[in-house]
Amino acid sequence: MFRFLWHSLSLVTLLAVYPQAHAAASHSHNAAPATRPTATRPSQAEQYERMVEQKLKHTYAATAMRMLAECGGIRHGLCIDLGCGTGRLDVELARRSELTIVGLDIDPDMKPIFERRIRAAGLQDRVSFIVGDAQKLPFPDRHADLIISRGMLIFVPDIGQCLREVQRVLKPTGVAFLGGRYLHAPENSRLTADALRDLVSKSGVAGARVVDGRGQWVKILGPQAPKAAREVQIGPQMLAWRMVADYDIATGRALVICQTDGSAEQALQQGLLDATDLHITALYPSESLAKAADARIRHAGLDKRLACKVGDAHALPFEAGSFNLVSGLGGVPFWKDREKAFAEIHRVLQPGGVALVGGVYRYMPESLRLSGQALRATTRRSGLSTIRVYEDNGQWVEITKTADAR
Repeated sequence: MFRFLWHSLSLVTLLAVYPQAHAAASHSHNAAPATRPTATRPSQAEQYERMVEQKLKHTYAATAMRMLAECGGIRHGLCIDLGCGTGRLDVELARRSELTIVGLDIDPDMKPIFERRIRAAGLQDRVSFIVGDAQKLPFPDRHADLIISRGMLIFVPDIGQCLREVQRVLKPTGVAFLGGRYLHAPENSRLTADALRDLVSKSGVAGARVVDGRGQWVKILGPQAPKAAREVQIGPQMLAWRMVADYDIATGRALVICQTDGSAEQALQQGLLDATDLHITALYPSESLAKAADARIRHAGLDKRLACKVGDAHALPFEAGSFNLVSGLGGVPFWKDREKAFAEIHRVLQPGGVALVGGVYRYMPESLRLSGQALRATTRRSGLSTIRVYEDNGQWVEITKTADAR
């Protein structure tokens, strides 16, 4: 319903309340005219940019990396960003690829801010801005290798028409990934996954499907799209990206508690290296595992930011307040004294720090799994007031340390 109600609302109000609502007005044929800046009143684009810098800027690197992973290896060619706003996502995409990127937004006041950002990043040869409407794209058929959008889709008055336009402009070898998390959108503006699937089905767009994980996305695969785009598996990297996006911790020191040095642990480490500037310590339960991991890390040239140490979660070999971030995959069910492990994790966190440990446990035998009820009982017995269990694409324990904790 909100897609129609927003026509009568001031965009300034939307921007003040909903961080991603610029996309709604960006694609309205009947939106209120843009408010031009005066000596005392900034433009809507300037208000949006201020909000992005204050609340969202730390999330764009993680979004860019997920989009590139979802597209299955497309790193060259033309990318179109629908509802691009002031260009922060496009900078992150360009830094991680060789793509030529065109940002499209219906608000012309976004253009000077967008172009300043692109020049500051030295990317003006590959990234440009165009005024346009996502429901009537100003591009020829079979033109783009990749079409992406963050935070726009649910606000488009005619989602089906937008998807058909994306399909028209996308090359047969291309991929589109459109959506967002919409954390700040009002409840009555959101679509259920079933409602979005119904809209996608009715759009008649072949190769389109809903991806309902860490947000709500529509993915469109061209008939000749890369196989890797159809079989995306980004679980461990997603844990790294979700921590950056949720907690805004990208500098300082991180601890990764490892059970093995398998592909999942390595992917989590690499995800943190890619998405942050953290210096990372990987903790292994045996000397042999730590030694093998250290050799791998040195061979890959990662040893300037990634080091190994031996120990376990029950008696962490670190001083109190050593880490801004603690993470770990898969270990929680195997910890013999989980209450003590949670207390140890809390101890080594810096004030203001966060830990997220857990896993998906998809292939774990039922006899080894912990129920959510049992895990919550354990966290209550730990005595920590800032610990919680949640089940979102897996089973996770979050531990925070308040800024005034000692």
